[in-house]
Amino acid sequence: MWSALPMVNLHRGYGSNGMNFKNGWGGKTLAEFSFNSWNGLDFYDLSVIVGYDTPMQITTSTGGPTVTCTHAECPDAYQYPSDDKKTHGTPTGGTFDVNFCP
Repeated sequence: MWSALPMVNLHRGYGSNGMNFKNGWGGKTLAEFSFNSWNGLDFYDLSVIVGYDTPMQITTSTGGPTVTCTHAECPDAYQYPSDDKKTHGTPTGGTFDVNFCP
């Protein structure tokens, strides 16, 4: 079953922490965010560590790289917990779009 919302636009204020998006309670593919973090950056990534079930894409308004995951062997997503090359930072203060089933 696919998510009822095809896209989520995230606007958040300074001082917030983070959040994750997945497809329902049992969802596996994760879009992960940490806002207003270290050095004035927001961090984001996709993760398929616990499995893959929904294609996702994250875009930013601040010029950070777009990350897309359309299959389980997704090169843009975390594959294992220490796969730290997959986290991206962008200046705090912008917006993110999470597109389900890009």
